[in-house]
This record gives sequence, structure tokens and C-alpha cells, in this order.
Amino acid sequence: MPPKNKIKELRNEIDSIDDRIIELLEERSLVSKYIGKIKQNFEKEVLDTEREKEIIDRLAQKTKILNRETLRLIYENIFKVSRKIQS
Repeated sequence: MPPKNKIKELRNEIDSIDDRIIELLEERSLVSKYIGKIKQNFEKEVLDTEREKEIIDRLAQKTKILNRETLRLIYENIFKVSRKIQS
């Protein structure tokens, strides 16, 4: 297969993966919104640094390719959006 065709095939695969990521991020956002409502009812702070650390620690143990710093960079933005949704 010519390199140009292989690149197109791989890019299509990336597009499919990105579609799944978006679906999961939307699902995560809905759950985060529900958590925000519960926190408001109990007058709890939105920011939970301990929980964020737990997530990074758990995921760092699962990943085979991404290092802890890469995970932190990715999830830093996910956490930021989740906190905004919860507010």
C-alpha cells in the first residue's frame, strides 16, 4: 500500500477514535453535572484536589504508553471543564 493511502487509512482510524472520545467526554460531562448538583445540595466545594489526584494515580497504573505527566496534562483540562460544569 502506498504511504499516502496508509496515512489516509490511519487518519480515518484516528477520526473514529476521536468520535468515541467525544461520546465518552459527553457522558462524563453528564455525570459531572449530576455530581455538581449533589455537591450544591450539600454545600460542598466543587474543587476536589484529592479526587483529581486519585484519578491520575489510578490511570497512571493502567496506561502502557502515556506517562504520568502526559496524563496530568490531558486531565488538567478535563478536570477544568468538569469543575465548570459542576459550578
